Amino acid sequence: MKSREQGPVLVRADGPAGWLVLDRHERRNALNRASIDAIVEGIAQLEHDDAVRAIVLAAEGTVFCGGADLKELSRGGGREGIRVYATAIEAIMSASKPVIARVQGPAAGGGVGLVAACHLACGTPAARLLTPEVKSGLYPLMVHALVEGTIGRKRAFAMDLVGRELSAHEARDIGLLNDVVDEEDLDETVGRWIEALSSVPPSTMAQALGALHRTRHEDTLSRVLELQHELNEIADSR
Repeated sequence: MKSREQGPVLVRADGPAGWLVLDRHERRNALNRASIDAIVEGIAQLEHDDAVRAIVLAAEGTVFCGGADLKELSRGGGREGIRVYATAIEAIMSASKPVIARVQGPAAGGGVGLVAACHLACGTPAARLLTPEVKSGLYPLMVHALVEGTIGRKRAFAMDLVGRELSAHEARDIGLLNDVVDEEDLDETVGRWIEALSSVPPSTMAQALGALHRTRHEDTLSRVLELQHELNEIADSR
């Protein structure tokens, strides 16, 4: 598969690793329609590359993802933004290959949802995870479903409604990150994970992901899509 070196998300294959790199660092890698579509299309491309055994979701700059680009995605009452964000989450959670979040910096709002949706996540001490939407009079319903499915109801409630910001180590301790390593060790750690995943026979990996999708992912994804409809009704009422 050829690399795509332009656009809001860089897509490339490097041996067993497929890479999706958010590249809107001037906008804190905020998610707009183009970047969300690129995530969905990139996953589809990498899934069809037999050499790729795992997909890494990464970001340029110092911020992993600042959430939704509200200036763009709030147009039309926000309904379109809600829909396209759900497609990215569904693509990650339903991927036929494991998706690893490489979290080199802060993740906010919808960025936290991306981390929670991934199968594995590794961060640096610079990673902070927060959902600040409630301060603007909004509740991150879809993100809440993803976070709750990962860390549990009470912790998700505290994070989303009380506005508790998690350090990287706190996020690891409650399950949003699998590991926290120094920045200079991040790529080596992700590389070791990919090497380990590559040693798993494809049929066994398919069984593992299938079992995961039938349990936690299926329930969480159903909840995300259910809340998408609820958010659409809120958007239409404004």
